[in-house]
Amino acid sequence: MKMQRFFRSVYEDNANRRSGDRRSLYSDVIRYCANRLVQPVDRMLVRKHRDPRVPIVFIVGAPRSGTTLLYQLMCTHLDVGYVSNAMARWWIAPVAAARFLSPLRGAPGSFALSSDLGRSEGADAPHEFGWFWQFHLHHEDSDDLDAEALATRDFRGAKAALEGLAGYFDRPLLLKALVHVPYKITWLKAQLPQARFIWIHRDPIFVGQSILEARQNRFGDPNRWLSVRPRDVASWRARSPCEQVAHQILDVNASMNRAFAALDPSDGLHVEYEQLVRQPNAELRRIAEFCDAGVRTNTRLSSLTLEPRNRNRLSPEDHRALSRLLSNSERAQRPS
Repeated sequence: MKMQRFFRSVYEDNANRRSGDRRSLYSDVIRYCANRLVQPVDRMLVRKHRDPRVPIVFIVGAPRSGTTLLYQLMCTHLDVGYVSNAMARWWIAPVAAARFLSPLRGAPGSFALSSDLGRSEGADAPHEFGWFWQFHLHHEDSDDLDAEALATRDFRGAKAALEGLAGYFDRPLLLKALVHVPYKITWLKAQLPQARFIWIHRDPIFVGQSILEARQNRFGDPNRWLSVRPRDVASWRARSPCEQVAHQILDVNASMNRAFAALDPSDGLHVEYEQLVRQPNAELRRIAEFCDAGVRTNTRLSSLTLEPRNRNRLSPEDHRALSRLLSNSERAQRPS
């Protein structure tokens, strides 16, 4: 049954989370049923607004590489559509959620440039929309689905919903779903010809540091896997945290390298986290041009400043271990 499979997947790590971060199955089942009740209205709105010509832009990158910061900046300063926290509660009926809950119905909402493990605070803040992707793609043991597994996924409903959202917003639709997208760039481009991809890169040492800290913060245990799972994740679970994290970074980056090499240059953009922090005005205007998006307020964007966050907090032992494991720069970094 689809409902049972869905909750088995999204609750997979629930028992390992700290008590204050655990989900409530009772509340979530009620929410699932409410989504199903609204689904007929959503289908009607999809038929009305669906437009495959509007760009759908995906932010991709390794976990903890600055994807959330870029997502927040683009939603704040560029004229794009996005899924807010309020909308994300309606993952089976996203266009109906946009119709009644989107901050773009009036003036754009405001939210702080801060997050907790990728989650932004506030009803109007952007959301990864992970349950939407899980509902349609139902990942189980890995997030790197092979061709045989992808061939069994019926993406027609997701495609209609995304094109319905884009058409409803009538501006580029911006999405970030790190668990579900980075391994599927080539496949998604085949499903959504209008898709474009922005890959944000960050010094892999600081990516690794941030993943290790996020594991500790969420689970109280740096040995617990967090975020995107390579296809061979099972064989790495008994390895040290530094080995796991380095493999995670290298594997997802290698997959994105291959996918970006096959993309038309007009469909893939590289952004350096460090350059974005140093020159947010210039970088966001470059990104806006790539997305075919306008700038919300020129004055506000021109005065934007950001604080660098690359500060070493690793122990000397972990720093040496990660440096050694990530030394294969051909895989750790994007191609020149």
